[in-house]
Amino acid sequence: MGGHKLLSRQLWFTSPGQVEIREQPLPQLETNQVLIESLCSAISTGTEMLVFRNQLPEGMSLDTSLGSLKSQAGSYPLQYGYATVGTILETGPDIDLSITGKTVFAYAPHAS
Repeated sequence: MGGHKLLSRQLWFTSPGQVEIREQPLPQLETNQVLIESLCSAISTGTEMLVFRNQLPEGMSLDTSLGSLKSQAGSYPLQYGYATVGTILETGPDIDLSITGKTVFAYAPHAS
């Protein structure tokens, strides 16, 4: 992937009952990160549908232990999702290259 400007297609919850696909350039990999090509992403019929419908009970927070949700705090627009399976395409310099090509699970929002 090196010098190529790859785009990520991301699912965003933009308002109650509304989603859109946004394309954004992938940032440079940090030393301890991997680039994963999504194969599938699971949609939760529980919390995710509550967020989609804006029916999250008052006082119930999103799981902020998931890095992707820390800065969003449940307000629109937000990128959500936490169950992605994909293939490792590239590794940061601190990651063992031998994992390239492996299939992995990631707590990551819906994106490709």
